[in-house]
Amino acid sequence: MAACNFTLPITVPVSDLVKTLLTKIEGQGGKFNGNETGGTFGISLLGSTIGGTYSIEGTQITIEINEKPFFISCDQIKGYLLNNL
Repeated sequence: MAACNFTLPITVPVSDLVKTLLTKIEGQGGKFNGNETGGTFGISLLGSTIGGTYSIEGTQITIEINEKPFFISCDQIKGYLLNNL
């Protein structure tokens, strides 16, 4: 079971969103493996990992966070994504 699961609207072309994900995640030393339909990601934060999967359907992206530090809430992750993607 995922630690967090949420769906966000996509307001830019999907190809641009995927490029943004790749650039931001790898720019922070993380790993990104995906395309315009879905994939996986992981990034280190304060000695812990935030990792999961995403899937894209139409104008929505569904994100499942399978690994996260206990001190970071799902709402914090969702808020960060809404403000940075």
